[in-house]
Amino acid sequence: MIGFDAVVSKPAGLALSRAPAAADIDAAAGKFEAMALGELLKPMFSTVDLSSGPFGGGTAEQQWMPMLVDAIAGKMQQAGGLGLAVPVRATLARAQAGGAGGS
Repeated sequence: MIGFDAVVSKPAGLALSRAPAAADIDAAAGKFEAMALGELLKPMFSTVDLSSGPFGGGTAEQQWMPMLVDAIAGKMQQAGGLGLAVPVRATLARAQAGGAGGS
């Protein structure tokens, strides 16, 4: 039988007290911008008539469409995006430094 300590102990290699590095903050800001772009793109793709497209629409195309939207949003973010990552990055860095007060 496995002991309670083995179940609740932190996994090997996981540093819970480690502060996020600048690269982690940059990655989080980029992911946030890609997510925001994806949310902006969803309505555009939901209005497209897929039945007359090259793949003919259908259930499979509906299942894969969210992944396509996410991939497009990710590429848009990598190409410069909307500029959301810059203020998000600054806010995350300020919060990490302990100055997340309302400004």
